[in-house]
Amino acid sequence: MICFWLRSTAFVAPSAMEPKHNSAQRVHAAAAALLADPALLVRCLSDPTVFEKEGFCGGEFDLDKMRLFAGLATKVRHNDLRVKIPCSFMLLDRLKLSIPLFASYSVAAAALRASGKNAVLDKIEAFGDFLSTWIDPKNLEHRLAWDMFRHEHNRLILASASFADASSSCGSKCPRPVGMVRHNAFSCNPLELEIAVRRGGSFKKIRRGGIHYLYQRRDIESGIRIFAVDPLAAVIVSLADGRRGISEITLALKGAGLPVVADQMRASVATLIHMQILTE
Repeated sequence: MICFWLRSTAFVAPSAMEPKHNSAQRVHAAAAALLADPALLVRCLSDPTVFEKEGFCGGEFDLDKMRLFAGLATKVRHNDLRVKIPCSFMLLDRLKLSIPLFASYSVAAAALRASGKNAVLDKIEAFGDFLSTWIDPKNLEHRLAWDMFRHEHNRLILASASFADASSSCGSKCPRPVGMVRHNAFSCNPLELEIAVRRGGSFKKIRRGGIHYLYQRRDIESGIRIFAVDPLAAVIVSLADGRRGISEITLALKGAGLPVVADQMRASVATLIHMQILTE
């Protein structure tokens, strides 16, 4: 077997007198240790003396290739996520981001496994938290990957909801969401992005620009509805908790520096009620 993380096929043993099989065993043992402990691999990459303390010289291993191999191993360990967020994985593969991403994520993923959080939803939440910090907002491909993940994550959360704590009425006239609602600002139309990913189509024709999309599931028997909404509507939905009236929401928005007037607020709330996104 040829180990691609070796720098050359002519392996140089630490001692010229050391049998080759012993040397190979040490290489395989070190490789296994690095794959089992991504944090150790990171330390070796940042400080070559860490690796040398294990009895190897710096020229024996290509640690950068080992890091990518660790990324592949981490990706394979997350195949159960692919079933839940398939388009996110397809897009990461298509953009050639998956191996670099999972290579960076390997330390956090190992810590999550060690904590015993192996449920799929736990892994998706942790992966999403990491992805939010890994992406470069100025990179258009990274933004597409982030859009795709949040699109699938929103639908997954709503599809998994039990509505056990949902209340049909809170006994007030204050606006509140109907059922469960989630929303995000996207860099593109996530529905068009999903179609392009599934069909292998071009991303050039997808509508780009800051667009707010709202995801709603009204009750346990309902499907998921997806709306494009303006930024004001998205903020209103966030603040409409059944305890604040329209005037209080207006004051909160003005306090945040948003120039809104009561008539504008009432019109927006009325539209959201008409769309059955909010109720009173």
